[in-house]
Amino acid sequence: MRTKEQNRLRNKAYHAAHKQDISKRKKQWAIDNPEEVNKFQRENPELHREYSKEYRKKHPEKFARYARKRNYGVTQSWYEEKLKEQDNKCSICQRSFCESLKPVIDHNHATDEVRDLLCRSCNWMLGCAYEDSNRLEKAAKYLKRHNRSTNGRTENTFVIG
Repeated sequence: MRTKEQNRLRNKAYHAAHKQDISKRKKQWAIDNPEEVNKFQRENPELHREYSKEYRKKHPEKFARYARKRNYGVTQSWYEEKLKEQDNKCSICQRSFCESLKPVIDHNHATDEVRDLLCRSCNWMLGCAYEDSNRLEKAAKYLKRHNRSTNGRTENTFVIG
């Protein structure tokens, strides 16, 4: 008689070897049994909501991949290539991406064309300027006119009084 652990390993090996067949069977079952697909969710909305929250917490990268594909049509390989191409840095400010500075996908809102990976601040900056390069150039000129540089840092020239 097999132990629980032996059964778990055996099932895991089977699923790895027959992944495509299992996926086809599951899809066909869902087509054949539409009333059963979301039965648990309908009958236990609170439990399902809690389960979903926990699952998302445990698998954040899985949901990030899904969101990139759903929202922008971007594959994981495109995303990884773009990170490598940009040297893991924001395309505008050149800050390195890390756990606290995650990349976001920039896209043209008029054409939906995906452009580069940006930090959230730079992406918001473009959005607040309505992606208008003239507005951003004017803002840059404004900042240069009203700031003075000291040892590579910029200081605001506020006048109080």
